[in-house]
Amino acid sequence: MNKRFAKFTEVRVDLYNEESTNELMLDVSIITAIRSNGSGTEIITSEENFIVTESFNDVRKVLAI
Repeated sequence: MNKRFAKFTEVRVDLYNEESTNELMLDVSIITAIRSNGSGTEIITSEENFIVTESFNDVRKVLAI
């Protein structure tokens, strides 16, 4: 099976409310929804949710939707 991956910058907040970023590679076939929130754009997958720094429109362009 051919999987297509997309790269995003994930935002993580630790117990002390300090933010850090990580590079995130997601298999686009597991993405079920995206939505904009106050911290960035939330990518909802069948396994977990991620908050990324890219704008909602940028995520849509990467996913070609």
